[in-house]
Amino acid sequence: MELVRALRTHHGAEDAAYNAAVQMEDEDGSVGMSLSKDLVRVAGAELRRHISTLAPHVLPVSELLRYAWNVVRSYAAGDHKTVHVPDFTKAFEHICIHTGGKAVINAVGKLMKFSAEVTEPARMCLHRFGNTSSSLVFYELAYFEAKGRIKKGDRVWMLAFGTGFKACSVVWKALRDSGMDSDNPWQECIHRYPFSSFTLLALTLLHRFLPSLPLLSSLSHRHHLLLLLSFLSCTLLYLYTRRRPLPVFLFDYSCYLPEPERRSSLEVCEYYGFRSRRFSHSTADFMRAIFLKSGLGDETYAPPYIFQEDYDAKFRYAFQEAEEGMFSAVSSLLSKTGIPPSDISVLIVACSMFSPVPSLSSFLVNHFNFDPSVKTYNLSGMGCSTGTTCCDLAAKILRSKPGYALIVVTENMSLNWYFGENRHMLVTNCIFRVGTAAMLLTSDPIRRCSAKMELVRALRTHHGAEDAAYNAAVQMEDEDGSVGVSLSKDLVRVAGAALRRHISTLAPHVLPASELLRYAWNVARSYAAGDHKTVHVPDFTKAFEHICIHAGGKAVIDAVGKLMKFSAEVTEPARMCLHRFGNTSSSLVFYELAYFEAKGRIKKGDRVWMLAFGTGFKACSVVWKALRDSGMDSDSPWQECIHRYPVN
Repeated sequence: MELVRALRTHHGAEDAAYNAAVQMEDEDGSVGMSLSKDLVRVAGAELRRHISTLAPHVLPVSELLRYAWNVVRSYAAGDHKTVHVPDFTKAFEHICIHTGGKAVINAVGKLMKFSAEVTEPARMCLHRFGNTSSSLVFYELAYFEAKGRIKKGDRVWMLAFGTGFKACSVVWKALRDSGMDSDNPWQECIHRYPFSSFTLLALTLLHRFLPSLPLLSSLSHRHHLLLLLSFLSCTLLYLYTRRRPLPVFLFDYSCYLPEPERRSSLEVCEYYGFRSRRFSHSTADFMRAIFLKSGLGDETYAPPYIFQEDYDAKFRYAFQEAEEGMFSAVSSLLSKTGIPPSDISVLIVACSMFSPVPSLSSFLVNHFNFDPSVKTYNLSGMGCSTGTTCCDLAAKILRSKPGYALIVVTENMSLNWYFGENRHMLVTNCIFRVGTAAMLLTSDPIRRCSAKMELVRALRTHHGAEDAAYNAAVQMEDEDGSVGVSLSKDLVRVAGAALRRHISTLAPHVLPASELLRYAWNVARSYAAGDHKTVHVPDFTKAFEHICIHAGGKAVIDAVGKLMKFSAEVTEPARMCLHRFGNTSSSLVFYELAYFEAKGRIKKGDRVWMLAFGTGFKACSVVWKALRDSGMDSDSPWQECIHRYPVN
């Protein structure tokens, strides 16, 4: 099939819509999904608004006129209660309705005035497979194919609803007749179902009317050709400027600074550990030793969960941690940029260890009243590289059309504190701390003069095909069933191997020719001398004035510095961020950027390299170019302590 159109609408700004389906705790602390009594009504209201946007793009003109005539006729007769709905079967031969349940199918069928034949595939899928959530529309598509109903040229409409509350439509056009595939899920049971262009037009017009125009008919053949070539050149220039990728700018960003009472020194960590009575003395000694050599200072921040008397992991504590970080960072960012939420066209939220329903992106849509047309993305499980990954994703979306993308990256520890005895899993208790960053990217050329930086290049590499790389950092159960994140002994080696392959791809695009030639000469000279062991690395300080290294831990910073042959000055920001804030996961490279700005080191034209690693195992680079001299913002997380840094 060929994708013809896709449409998403999000109405989470309304409380009734946001709360229609919510993951929550009950009075006894048990976590589950709550479906409100308003769910069907909310779905109906969402569908009406969704199809009002979709209809003009898919319905034939005759059906649009018929619908308009019926509405006008009802109003003329004083009938303001009758709800008229266009006949969408005039636009689509086959419709895959979201099979959320019998009540949802009935409501959609009633509202859209669908016949039993139209809702048949949805009912049969519900009967055969139940509600399989996001995959169900493809089971419906498989039903159509198993029945051999889809013919070449037919149009298929997939309609689905999501928590938050969202509606999404995808329209396909069949490129060939359908048949039942060998792996079709209906293979053994289908017999039981159902039971009882612009340039071409301009040239054509020129060719047709050119001889008849008095002015043009007097021109010679050469003048005709010159005029035609000029027109073609203008047309191609127009198309090129329309299709050329737009520049993407970092308009501004904000980093969350928790309250002072959330600071987590070694003394606080030890007190918490002993008070919980869940760690043996040997385990406590091990965590103390890890903390003392981790590079963390005494001013990092712990989640609110640590300061409660109840040590059982609670859903509400995780929500409180997410709310405090995200709401604070986003509010600060929107306040200092003056951009209203209604102007934001893309919202990307990333949190690896906490993925509630509705999603965290819907959580923000509801709180800040984003426009229903906002496109939301929610990323999880991607580890510390997610912040830079989100910048790459936002840029790919923004380059095709001017707009704003809000990125929120955070991490959540409340449900992921480890109380077992596995030492590989105890390390995360010692180094991970609270942190959130919000960034506003834009592709509006008008904003160039007020933006901080321009995105020059982004690169992502994924090395998860290797078992050692995939298992370097994994969430798992220990022998006693306690869940935590296990950091393997191979982590530093895996990070080094991933970095070598990553920079081999990045280097040709960012290094000056002189440095590439110097590197090639050193490699050739070593091989000529029979030296195959020496590892040569280009000098990346020739390409970047400032480097934000992923501060995953002291060992990771040491390994990156040794491999890249960085001086102490280059690794200083990473070490200082680790000391002041700990490992805040995906947001940490922006705390490092804030360090550079607080020190006033970034000047107009400087290039900044952000390098981060993520579980899986991933490496991601983002390269920025400063558009103006930097200074310390009023909401900088370094505001009250930058004078004390760097520390030994």
